[in-house]
Amino acid sequence: MTREQEKRFGDLVASLQLSALYHLGEIPGPEGEKPSPDLSMARNTIEILEMLRQKTVGNLNPSEQGLIDHALTELQMHFVEKKQ
Repeated sequence: MTREQEKRFGDLVASLQLSALYHLGEIPGPEGEKPSPDLSMARNTIEILEMLRQKTVGNLNPSEQGLIDHALTELQMHFVEKKQ
């Protein structure tokens, strides 16, 4: 993977992570508004990240693998907290 592809992969993971955090009500929206948690949308976004991780097995460098693993771990913890 080229450096540019690595950057794009990181941007994709970060974008999905921010989207999930927004839907969990953890971060404000673009206008600074506090969102109402939407667990269904958050779950969908987390599942997309999980699918991306599964589809890229063996094709990521350690940095990329760590990035997606960390994002999923963080999001899953926030999701469990919101469900309770």
